[in-house]
Amino acid sequence: MRRSKCASVIKNVLGPHFMADLAQDIEDSYYSLIIDESTGIIATKFLAISIIYHSVTNSRIVAAFLNLCTLEVCTANGILTAMKSTPMEHCLKLERIRGVGTDNVSVMPIINNGVHRKLKAEASNLVLIRSTCHSLQLATSAATAEALPKILEYLISETYNWFARSPARQIAYKKLYGLMNDGDEPLKIVQACRTRWPSLEIAVSRIVDQWTEFKAHFEMARRNEKCYAEEVLYGMHENQINLGYLLFLRPILADVLKDKKAFETKMPIKQSCRKTS
Repeated sequence: MRRSKCASVIKNVLGPHFMADLAQDIEDSYYSLIIDESTGIIATKFLAISIIYHSVTNSRIVAAFLNLCTLEVCTANGILTAMKSTPMEHCLKLERIRGVGTDNVSVMPIINNGVHRKLKAEASNLVLIRSTCHSLQLATSAATAEALPKILEYLISETYNWFARSPARQIAYKKLYGLMNDGDEPLKIVQACRTRWPSLEIAVSRIVDQWTEFKAHFEMARRNEKCYAEEVLYGMHENQINLGYLLFLRPILADVLKDKKAFETKMPIKQSCRKTS
């Protein structure tokens, strides 16, 4: 079966069949919707909608994909129109909705508050639930931006960029690392997301663990290549205060990342309480 025929079967046969089964399983159950706005490769705005409900047939809570619709405008009214039309298409009663789950990135909190307020006029018990994972990311990013120097982000990103664009530099560093560590090979520096500090945890750990080797490499590079980038990178790695900041930051990022993964898992994890003296 070729691509066009396969897509047609999925869209016109399998899709309606499973959607009918989903609507029948939900029936008059209370449900919640999870929405996420995204931009496609052709700059088209999409709204992904998932549903969470109690399945009487399976006697458990079920989470399922519901719809992917195009947004004409990414505003509260545009999202509200898409959210109201989707339950109607699947024969779901809008007054049975109990919760709306969203992320907290970009302008979504402002939009979500408008959506929540307008939907609540039709479902008085509606609750707005913001993503705990995104909240952790935003809280960590805000705290680090306020308390830590911006040079740390530059150090992490430029250390990666220095090696990413030059195989020769990677080979030279690999040889130096082997000489300093009895033939061992270094772990690669990962590219870090500049907007979310929890994603930097691996990059921070790699730089801290190889701090002495990086310092030696950039000291040799500034003598051989004689360009401004090496001078800046060597100066940052020579400054022990920067290392102190990263050593302070590493366990915090590890704890935040651990908590974030715990909230992302489908299976509940029993969290142990930390004893404080």
